[in-house]
Amino acid sequence: MALEQLMIVAVGGTIDKTYGVGAGVRDLAFAQEPVVTTLLRKVQSMTDYTVVRLAAKDSLDMTDEDRQTIVAFCSAVPHRRILITHGTDTMDKTSAAIAEQKMPKTVVLTGA
Repeated sequence: MALEQLMIVAVGGTIDKTYGVGAGVRDLAFAQEPVVTTLLRKVQSMTDYTVVRLAAKDSLDMTDEDRQTIVAFCSAVPHRRILITHGTDTMDKTSAAIAEQKMPKTVVLTGA
């Protein structure tokens, strides 16, 4: 049943960053596939899940518009359980934007 399936939303952050040799903290890239997809394959997760990459940003680069996109996405999907992989620097701002909507869903944000 789609409503019981876990929706995993990747928006960026350290969990998805890759660094070049000798690269600085802000000199980064994001792989095409969110790292959470690879991790779940490795542990052979028995959870029924869908992974969507909604953004690929360092959380310091997240804007209010990005946060509204995340909120709108979470509101629109039929899933009642949503896990968001997010950078920790501005996770509090995104979680506050989600909380303001008072969605009848469980939305958890996690970072590295």
